[in-house]
Amino acid sequence: MRMSALACLAVCVLAWGAPAARFDFKGVVIGEPATPQDIEDKFKDEDPFALPKGLNADPSFQQGRAALKQHFAVKCGVGAGAGGLYVCNGAVTVAGAYSDMNILIGTDGIVQRIRLPFEARSFSDVEAAVLQKFGKPTKSTHEVVQNRMGGSFDNVTHYWIGANKTEVMLTQYAGSLDESLLLFSTEAERKMREDLQKKNARDL
Repeated sequence: MRMSALACLAVCVLAWGAPAARFDFKGVVIGEPATPQDIEDKFKDEDPFALPKGLNADPSFQQGRAALKQHFAVKCGVGAGAGGLYVCNGAVTVAGAYSDMNILIGTDGIVQRIRLPFEARSFSDVEAAVLQKFGKPTKSTHEVVQNRMGGSFDNVTHYWIGANKTEVMLTQYAGSLDESLLLFSTEAERKMREDLQKKNARDL
């Protein structure tokens, strides 16, 4: 019995599955090629120091704000001792929250990491924006963390797994109760961090 073209299409789509997700931050796609110039161009209009619309300031204040924007603009360069890796750093916003962004481009020209730390008080806003953009997480975890006074807090971490084992991680508390983290990474970058941690653990 021959299968109709429509039935075959339905079966084939189910068999193949949906295309693996591609994750990007403002057009920079994790696990895909980008040059340092690409990164600088994409963020050239980023202005985390912009005044709210309708709020005017005197010229001297505006000049100071413009100087801040220029000083903290996203810039790329060869990482110190990184064997040809390019590193891009600069001030951006993520869902309205200020972040000191760090991007790592591998020797193969592939974006290996996009790191976006931000104040924990903005976690709910960033979480809502990331959920809206990437949908339901692949998995979420909860763990109890404590401050120096012994107070307990629930730390939620979401993970999204995409094409070629790229990953987006959003965690509420990253090293302290004051900082959250949105991290895009490739499998190679995670392996590099794991190897570095093992090396440091032996350096005692």
